[in-house]
Amino acid sequence: MLSVHAQAGSDVSLIASVQTNQFDVFEPITVVSQLTNGLPHPIQIGTCAILMDYEYSVVDGNRKVVPTTEHGKWQMAQNRHITSDYAYRLDPGKTETYTLQVNWFFDLTQPGKYFITVSKTFVPETSGDRKPVTVKSNEIEVLVRSKHLAPFVEHRKPNQVPEDTARKLADPQH
Repeated sequence: MLSVHAQAGSDVSLIASVQTNQFDVFEPITVVSQLTNGLPHPIQIGTCAILMDYEYSVVDGNRKVVPTTEHGKWQMAQNRHITSDYAYRLDPGKTETYTLQVNWFFDLTQPGKYFITVSKTFVPETSGDRKPVTVKSNEIEVLVRSKHLAPFVEHRKPNQVPEDTARKLADPQH
């Protein structure tokens, strides 16, 4: 797992990770988000709808926002109908883990680099002011490769024909 620790407030952390950082086009890209409450009191962490509770930021290698897929648009529209009146708690020392296959929701069909971050807003349950606090995860960098070019992309210099292809092209019987 590739991950980095990120914190907000005192001791609430959000860690985002992926199994590997290289994927072929259309291969599932699953982000695991772990929210840990290191505070001495519970925090309210929202509803049971992952796309309402967690915000995913996905940008390409040029830092342009990646469009949402049709499935993602539909799912986000469905989540708008879920009431946010229901909040559940994360007790001190507990960790909540969510997974999301981001390429179901964001269009990652073009080969290249992508950067993914996750953020989560929560409310500390203290006797004082209960203002929402947002924690942001580390940034994950993933590389999406064209499936048929994947073996050549990493080992070949620009404008260089792979050796086996060059031999086939030079063979008059081929």
